[in-house]
Amino acid sequence: MPLDIPNRLFFSYSFACRYRKKAPRVDTELSDWGPEFRVPDIGFLEDMPKVADVYMGWNEEGLYFGLEVRKRKAVRCDYARHWIGDSFQIWIDTRDVKTARRAGRYCHQFNCLPAGGGEDGDRAVVKPTQIDRARERWNMPEPETLPVAAHIDDKGYRMEVAIPAPALTGYDPSEFPRLGFTYYLNNSEWPPQWWSAGRDLRVFLDPSTWGTVTLVK
Repeated sequence: MPLDIPNRLFFSYSFACRYRKKAPRVDTELSDWGPEFRVPDIGFLEDMPKVADVYMGWNEEGLYFGLEVRKRKAVRCDYARHWIGDSFQIWIDTRDVKTARRAGRYCHQFNCLPAGGGEDGDRAVVKPTQIDRARERWNMPEPETLPVAAHIDDKGYRMEVAIPAPALTGYDPSEFPRLGFTYYLNNSEWPPQWWSAGRDLRVFLDPSTWGTVTLVK
C-alpha cells in the first residue's frame, strides 16, 4: 500500500524577515507592504492553489503581519471555533527550538479573525490560545492589547495585525534573531493555505514542524 507522505516533510524552511524602522499603521491599507516583506509561497510543493498574499515585518517593538485573501463568497468567522471558517493562525517560537516535539513557554499561538469580535461579532479580533499538549504554558496577553484591523468586500478581505513585544515571551531580536514560525490560513471557500506544514503533520502542537524566520535589517 503506497504511503501518502507530504512533500514538505522532506524540506526545512527559512526566510529573511525584513526590518521596519517605523511600525506599519494597522489600518488594512497594504500599499506600504512591498514585495520584500512577502512570506515566500511554497504551496506549489503540494500543488496547492495560492489564495492569499501574506506579509511579515519586524522591529524591536514587535512583529507585524499583512494579509490579502481573495474570496468570492461571504467571509464567515466563529470566535468560539476559530479553526473553522475564515481565520489566520500564527505560531511563533522565540527560541526556534526544532528538537522539541511539544511546545514550551517560548511558543505562542495567535488566531486572527477578520470578523467575529465585538458585541455584534462584526469586528476583527486576535484570539491568543494555549498550544495543545504544551510542556509549559505561555503568558497569553489579553485580546484587546493586540492591534488588528480588517476590511471585507466582495473580493475577499485584507487584514493587518501587530503583535507587540510584551506579548512575545523571550522576544529579543538582538540576542535571538531566529524565530520558529508558521501560519495556517483557514478558508470557508477554498482549501486551506499553510506555510511549513499542515494539520496532517500536527502543526498545531509540534514546533519541530514549524519553519524558521531570520530577523534581518
